[in-house]
Amino acid sequence: MTRTRWLPAILVALLSACEQGQRLDLGLDAGLRVQGGAFVRGPLPAATEGPNVQALYLGQRYLDRGLQNKSFSGVLDPNATAAAVMLDGDRGYWLIAAGFPFPESPDTTSFDAPLSIASSVASGPQTLLVTAIDADSRFGPVRPVEFTLTDHPLPSGKLVISLFWDTESDLDLHVVTPGGSEIYRDHVNSWQPPVGTQAGPDDWKNGGILDFDSNASCIIDGRRNENVTFASVAPPGTYLIRVDTFSLCAASAARYRVEVRSEDMRLAQAFGETTAASTRFSHGAGAGVTALEVSVAP
Repeated sequence: MTRTRWLPAILVALLSACEQGQRLDLGLDAGLRVQGGAFVRGPLPAATEGPNVQALYLGQRYLDRGLQNKSFSGVLDPNATAAAVMLDGDRGYWLIAAGFPFPESPDTTSFDAPLSIASSVASGPQTLLVTAIDADSRFGPVRPVEFTLTDHPLPSGKLVISLFWDTESDLDLHVVTPGGSEIYRDHVNSWQPPVGTQAGPDDWKNGGILDFDSNASCIIDGRRNENVTFASVAPPGTYLIRVDTFSLCAASAARYRVEVRSEDMRLAQAFGETTAASTRFSHGAGAGVTALEVSVAP
């Protein structure tokens, strides 16, 4: 639960602008996105005797480019009312309201800032810069967190169906298997437990599996790619592949490509373009326009 009193003036101003219907900077061109954060373009302000960041919890030191909603949290001085998080060298920083203390640190405040990193950010060593802010908008000293970005290769398998697109929009890949199971963001695995027999612990891997929901709800991760992979078994028959435009996220249009591969050999591909008109329909099972139909032999 987030504390809403005593927010720093800079964050209050952003919230007030939003309530008055003013268009906010969404940071769509930033290398880092923070779920629930407010974007401020420009460098972090210099420290002005503000509160300290006591501890930071990233959990990993090697992260994939295009990572979406990686857990990141921290402990702040008790007088801190917000935190600022920035990827070093980025176009701006993100403000996150402070919340209640963690149980192990009852006399502090905390923050929770799920991170998404665009695929345009270079692989290699990177640094997160984090500072705490008090109610008078005084910034404390910056605390760095170093990590390494690694490239995320495309999956390989018996059958891989991929969707790529060219703008920071939220497009969704839908794959209907020969048996009628539809794989998409709300049903990520086509495998079903067998009736009347005991399933093995790894049997779920035999389904077609969606790897992630890129740019979900316009939380921009920069990947602009989704893949359904049948790692070792692809049921024979016809596969129906659709593209659903959940949102264009302020873009005017998106051009996409659908590709089908088997054991790293391309079987088929198709191209298309989508506009705002396509966002008006439902976005559940059966949504989207047909991009390809591909038959797989036994």
